[in-house]
Amino acid sequence: MERREFLKNILAGGIGLGIGSAFGSTFKIPTKEQTKSTNIKPQIALTIDDGWFDREKMVNIVNYYQVPANFFIIGRVIEEDPKPWINAIENGHELGCHTYYHDFFSKETISKIDEDFSLYAKTFIDKLGNENFNNIKHFRYPYGDVGNYTNKKYIDSLIKAHSWDIAWWDLDLSFYHRPHFGVYKNPIQPLDKFKIYMEHMEELSMKLGRPTKTKVLMHFKYPDDLTLKDVIEYSLKRGYEIKRLSELEA
Repeated sequence: MERREFLKNILAGGIGLGIGSAFGSTFKIPTKEQTKSTNIKPQIALTIDDGWFDREKMVNIVNYYQVPANFFIIGRVIEEDPKPWINAIENGHELGCHTYYHDFFSKETISKIDEDFSLYAKTFIDKLGNENFNNIKHFRYPYGDVGNYTNKKYIDSLIKAHSWDIAWWDLDLSFYHRPHFGVYKNPIQPLDKFKIYMEHMEELSMKLGRPTKTKVLMHFKYPDDLTLKDVIEYSLKRGYEIKRLSELEA
C-alpha cells in the first residue's frame, strides 16, 4: 500500500481497517452494538400435542430440566386420566385446547363441532377446574385442519368467543406424523433438523439485533420423548431461552 493511501485511511477514521489492509486482510474493531448482538440468542416454545401415549414421561422430562412446556391435550385424554395434567399445571406448564375428539373439522357438521367444544369445556372444568380452564390462552386445530367452506367461520367464532389465540408451529419435529395418513419417517433425524433450523435462527437473531422466536411441535409418543430430551439439552447448551407460548408472544 502506498503511504498516500495509508494516510487517507487514517484520516477517514479507519485506522484498524488501514492496518488490516496493509497485511492483506480487512480487520475492523467491532462496535459495542455489534459485540452485544453476538450474545442475542433465539427463543423457543416447546409445544407437545395429543396426550394419547407417554403422558407421565413427557411431563416428567420437562419437570426434570425445569423448563416450561405447552401441552395441547385432547379432551378425551383429560377425561381418561387428569393426573398428568394436574402435575403439569402445578409445575407451571401451560395447557391449550386441542378439542375433545380430535377429529378433522372439514369432515364435521356444525352440530358435531358444537358438541366437541361443549364437551371439551365441561371435561376440562370437571377434571382440572374452572380457574385453569379460564387460564387457557391458545387453541390448536387438530391436524391443522381449519374446517371447510361451510363451517370454517363458525369454528373461528367459537375460538374467538373463548378469547383463545391460534397456536401454529414453525418446526415439526415429530418423527412419526399423522397416523391417518400412514406412518411417515422424516429422512432427517429430529435433532439434526432442529440444529439446522436453529443455526439459521441464531444468525437471524444476530442480524436483526433481537431474539427470533420459534414454536416447536412434538407429540406424546415414542421417539418424540427422546427428541424432547435432545432438544432441551441442546437448547440449554446453546443458551436459547425456552419459554411458555404466552411469554413468547407477549
